[in-house]
Amino acid sequence: MVGASVSGLLIGRVLADYFDEVLLIDKESLDRGVEPRKAVPQGNHIHGILTPMVTALKWLLPGFVDDLVAAGANVFDSGAGTRFHIFGTQLRNGHTDQPLIGCTRPFFEHHLRQRVESLPNVQIRAGQRFERWVTSDDQARVVGLEMTGAAGTDKLAADLVV
Repeated sequence: MVGASVSGLLIGRVLADYFDEVLLIDKESLDRGVEPRKAVPQGNHIHGILTPMVTALKWLLPGFVDDLVAAGANVFDSGAGTRFHIFGTQLRNGHTDQPLIGCTRPFFEHHLRQRVESLPNVQIRAGQRFERWVTSDDQARVVGLEMTGAAGTDKLAADLVV
């Protein structure tokens, strides 16, 4: 898997159910803890994780949402806990039973990365830049990828590259 951002981590989590080994590579250093990443334009903004994603997280990573809240994320009703204004007019508030999670992107991504990387068949390699696909001799299919890191260029064979 190329990329260990939120979507890459979630794809890696799903692939972990179907493959013996899942490797996610990311061009950035991921050891800075809960700090914005250069490659994420809105990385230092507050993020509202909407109800469908909360539901998916509960299904994919049981206990993860509770762990996020215990670590400091806020959960609130999207209708009662927010104020929406459209063209200067405030919309009516009301309970929706639609939970939202409020936290920063770095906070969410950091905790998600820790949870996914704790899976026994998932590994994350940071500081690895994707260079090109490696194809079969007849160029009919992708059989791996080439990446560059501090140690130089490395070719990696793979059954599936996302």
